[in-house]
Amino acid sequence: MEQISMPVDVPPTRHLPATFRPASATSGAAGWQVGGNPLAGLAEALGTPVWVIDTGEIRSRLRRLFAACSAHWPSGARILFASKAHGHPAIARLLADGGADLETVSIGEIEAAVAAGVGGDRIVLQGHGRAPDDHARALAHGVRRFHVDACDEIAPLAEAAASAGVSVEVLVRVLPGITADTHPALATGVAGSKFGLPEGPDLDQAVGAIRRAGNLKLIGLQLHTGSQIHDPETFKATGAVAGRIAADLHRRTGWMPAVLDLGGGLAVPYGPDDAEPNPEAWIEALARGFAEGWPDAPATWPQLVVEPGRWLVATAGCTVYTILSVKHANGCVVVDGGLADNPRVSLYEANYVHEGLLPGQSEGGRAWRLVGRTCEEGDELGTVMLRDPRPGDRIVGWVAGAYHYAMASRYNRLPRPALVLVEAGRRALASRRERPADLLATEIPSPEWSLG
Repeated sequence: MEQISMPVDVPPTRHLPATFRPASATSGAAGWQVGGNPLAGLAEALGTPVWVIDTGEIRSRLRRLFAACSAHWPSGARILFASKAHGHPAIARLLADGGADLETVSIGEIEAAVAAGVGGDRIVLQGHGRAPDDHARALAHGVRRFHVDACDEIAPLAEAAASAGVSVEVLVRVLPGITADTHPALATGVAGSKFGLPEGPDLDQAVGAIRRAGNLKLIGLQLHTGSQIHDPETFKATGAVAGRIAADLHRRTGWMPAVLDLGGGLAVPYGPDDAEPNPEAWIEALARGFAEGWPDAPATWPQLVVEPGRWLVATAGCTVYTILSVKHANGCVVVDGGLADNPRVSLYEANYVHEGLLPGQSEGGRAWRLVGRTCEEGDELGTVMLRDPRPGDRIVGWVAGAYHYAMASRYNRLPRPALVLVEAGRRALASRRERPADLLATEIPSPEWSLG
């Protein structure tokens, strides 16, 4: 039978740049350590796959972003962590303790933050496609700032606020019509996107309706161009569109936005040749764009809001896998994770860097296809350089802190991994590995025909 050879799309590099790893990552005789904790020891104690998050890396990045905002935006800034990038309540609490507030798109994300002790006054609800009771439930948790994504969200929000006897702040999400150089599924600002309202009658209708509602206070605009953006000029274009729209509304209606939420989207490196954009260039580009879009803006600019998710947490995370089998004939190394704990490769054709956990595993090796254990031909995690892979060996995958925990599934009824936080030699279990009982918890094996 003719042998089928699967191509290796992205050749791995033997010497990987440090930008893929948290600053605390070191390699010694016992293999890779993160946050002062040997990954081999964590894998032994908690099993694999296991997600590891360096909380010190997240704190450091948050401080750097606050400094960038102070240096480049003259009227102050608020940082909202995009909860969808991770979603665990412990991460919400960590970022809130560091001064960030939280951007949520569901009641589930709100309730996770509240469970961690984050007050509703530090939570913003945005997103589109809200259920009928979402507004009331968010208000009950103390949320007082909402983003409006469609005209028909305004009346239900006003009704819920009136029923609760409160006034809420509102931003309108504007579709900027900018095509970012990113994966199509991440380009949320392109013309025709399902998100936001384009300039024109719909935007004017939303602005007017909110301003007329007695218990809604229109405070600003929100624009989000997309995710995983490398080019600062894309952010400059976003700032310019925001400035132009704000200037037009001010000229026609006299209304001046007090807040401009210009989204997130700063990229992180996934492939071996990717550079890491920096937050200083991001904020500086937004400011240049706003000044260009509204050259005669008042001396006091609107407050800036940014919504980083991926950039704050992705590089802080890694995943440790165990090799289950080695298929020399087709160049495959099969690990005990894959599509279920990292769906981004299949969803977005994302690239990841993996390497052997212990010294000598990767040096002088050959390229292997790293494949997952689910029953899908497309369950691939990329390529890895290994010298003599054997079952039981461990592999570490970097840049795993964003969208892995949040998007993991139980496909093939595989339990979701444990999540451990590490920093300065300490470790804390944030989520234990799922057990068979967890998978069965909401299921009725022998349902009775009792529904009408």
